[in-house]
Amino acid sequence: MNEQQHWINQIVDSPTDLSLRAVYADWLDESGDVDRAKFVRELSSAIESLGPNTQLPAIEGDVAWTNMLGLPLLQGVIKQQAGRCQEILTLARPSVTITTKRLRSGKDKTEIGSSKFLGEPDLPSDVPWPRCEYGPLAFLAQIDMSEISTSQVCRYLPSFGILSFFGFSDAEEGIEPGFGIDDDVKIFWFPNADGLVRTPAPSDVNELAETCSPAALEFVETWDLPSVGDAVSPHMVSAMAAFEKDDDDWEILHDMRVGLNGCGNHLGGYSCHFRTDDLDPGAEWNHILCLDSDRNTPWSWCDGEHLALYVHEEDLANKTFNRIIASAS
Repeated sequence: MNEQQHWINQIVDSPTDLSLRAVYADWLDESGDVDRAKFVRELSSAIESLGPNTQLPAIEGDVAWTNMLGLPLLQGVIKQQAGRCQEILTLARPSVTITTKRLRSGKDKTEIGSSKFLGEPDLPSDVPWPRCEYGPLAFLAQIDMSEISTSQVCRYLPSFGILSFFGFSDAEEGIEPGFGIDDDVKIFWFPNADGLVRTPAPSDVNELAETCSPAALEFVETWDLPSVGDAVSPHMVSAMAAFEKDDDDWEILHDMRVGLNGCGNHLGGYSCHFRTDDLDPGAEWNHILCLDSDRNTPWSWCDGEHLALYVHEEDLANKTFNRIIASAS
């Protein structure tokens, strides 16, 4: 990790600590990056006195850098006239949005190990297609982690290699991942693409596991916000309480969230659940992937909702991905 990334990590961990931002600005000055130092100081001043007419600073360059300093969160506070800037910064979690672009139908011609939804997965020749008691799982996605290696989510996800996701669905039986079937979700991590081969689905798949045209993926690092009443970390409880006083609070957080990531596909952040309560399984589980009912896919989780995947923190530390909880809601 370089020193620049070290500073960003600290600010992400303590986004309301303006003294930390001041020290970071001094470090930027000492490193000869006076434009960024000026931006950091002006952004800190905006945080101190944020109001509906506050003019936020601008700078050319790395969008991920300005995003992780909290610029889109402050833009949302101003647009929604939400106030409560400190509470918003406290509740925010880093996230990587995933947007899709449908590729041509027909044979999957994507590069081995490339990021995509659907198509055919790239697996080692000795790894069998994952199955549960009801049959083969559907291939959902694979992500080349090197594309997002410097993002905050890679502080707990692998920063290299390929993550590959599978889940079982059966439209006729009304079954989706998280419906209580053992081994209905599988996540593989392959340290590199060497030895991976394009692998067709087995012949006994159901219609939702059949190969669909792949969708290419684009990633943007930003933030995510919870829905009112969601489970949050202990240090966020009082910040959440500020948004639980009346019905307008839900709309404020929801509208800000839409502005951040569209409540679509994303890594990290929070799960999306508009018609159900929060199904977060607990503090020892990390939300790692949320899949939307994306128009470039055939997915329609719970009739237009989302699929959330959680992995136990010990498995993340060991890069084993054995304990997984799925929730389609």
